[in-house]
Amino acid sequence: MSKTEAQKLLNYLRTEVSGYELNLILLRQEVEKGGFPLAAIGTSEEELEEFRVSGCKVDSQELLEVLRRGGEEYDPALPDAIRNAVERGGLALTDIGTSEEELRALNAKARSQPGALELLHERRRKAEKYFSTPGTFETVLKKL
Repeated sequence: MSKTEAQKLLNYLRTEVSGYELNLILLRQEVEKGGFPLAAIGTSEEELEEFRVSGCKVDSQELLEVLRRGGEEYDPALPDAIRNAVERGGLALTDIGTSEEELRALNAKARSQPGALELLHERRRKAEKYFSTPGTFETVLKKL
């Protein structure tokens, strides 16, 4: 069963970048649980590393687009999240089509938009309320 599940996860990783981190973890768990090498399902450490790097790049590019759009989606944590995704992938900001100067300028622009801080405070209040409801966080974790 582990080999079949591992193959399904591998096929998903080959076609879909979203959720790459969790899928890589699950794939490795299935391989470990089954006690077979990656070659048994037709992959290698090199291919898994390519998935990870590609996922980091896509994540950082998606976050960059959100920051560029600004508006209601603005979150002051976006520039750091972009930097972290780039760093996790061993990439440079230029690899995703931006620079430190652009990140600073976009962040300053987004912060100056009317309502940006109020929106952030409202999101935090909603998150705190959601995660303070007994059992909610545990339910989310179980779905992962």
